Amino acid sequence: MNGAGHILIIDDERDITELLKMVLEKFKYSVKSFNNPVDALEFFEKEHDLFDLVITDLSMPEMSGLELALKINHIKKDIPLLMLSGKSDFIKTRPEYINNIIVKPVTLDDLLMEVRKFLPEQ
Repeated sequence: MNGAGHILIIDDERDITELLKMVLEKFKYSVKSFNNPVDALEFFEKEHDLFDLVITDLSMPEMSGLELALKINHIKKDIPLLMLSGKSDFIKTRPEYINNIIVKPVTLDDLLMEVRKFLPEQ
């Protein structure tokens, strides 16, 4: 099945954003990715109506994923937010504005399963 929806991905590791973008686009999701959270937030402030889901890394320079997610939530309250983290203990203390935590390394099946919880399939 193919996906439907627009996803914003933010991770400071270019290899991760490129891989996630490639996989999600293969399943027909529209994806915009950033490696800098400040740039991503600036773009989201202007174009927030384009997106149906945000996937962000927890640990990034310049701005943490938590800070970024909170600011995104203030701009668009109803947007689902998925957090990528290498810290499995973070799951227990997840803030309410984060819909789910995906523990790295993530399998492509797990990623698709999480995305499909929030975005319809065609």
